[in-house]
Amino acid sequence: MARNRWTSDLHRKVQLRSEDTQTKLLNAAETLIDRNGSDAISVTDIASNAGVSIGSLYHQFTDKSGLLDAVFTRVLDEMETTCKAAVLPERWQGASVRDILEGIVSFSIESAPGGNVKATKLIIISSDQDFRSRYFNILRELFEGFQKLLLERRNEIHHPRPKEAIGFVLDQMSMLILGRLDPTCRASLLVSSKDRPFSKNTVASAEAYLQLH
Repeated sequence: MARNRWTSDLHRKVQLRSEDTQTKLLNAAETLIDRNGSDAISVTDIASNAGVSIGSLYHQFTDKSGLLDAVFTRVLDEMETTCKAAVLPERWQGASVRDILEGIVSFSIESAPGGNVKATKLIIISSDQDFRSRYFNILRELFEGFQKLLLERRNEIHHPRPKEAIGFVLDQMSMLILGRLDPTCRASLLVSSKDRPFSKNTVASAEAYLQLH
């Protein structure tokens, strides 16, 4: 999929992660969670993957649960920063409704390397209530931001009820993207679609409903 001019920089790391012991452990744990899930990994696995001793791990974290909480918190912190940057008005200066629709799809696909939602995020959704609530609040604020950007360009939309139409399109797009990327939705025919035709068809559907000219 071609890089989108409006969103291509969003998935660079918020800041260069240092190589201190704690960061190595968090990186190793995140990699192993994405690969195997949190239940299948041990502190020994994490320490080995990070190249540090078990003693060093316990010097940083009291137990596996504390380490995983730190991983989830970091993932959410970075996700929140990226999502806020995605809907800054100055980012979209000169962008049309079509540009924003294309940007939403590109941003979402680039959020899921390899075509899968990261296991870390899925675990956040399904585990601790506080993490789950924060995850969905970040997504809600992201789509509210996109809704505001689209409403500011309502003159391009010829649907008789533009605000209602924008809400419907954003809901539809989010479900299409989830159906394509979420490993738990493997029955969806969207999974087998290549990035470019998936993006093109998703945007075309939204354009038709909004009645863009």
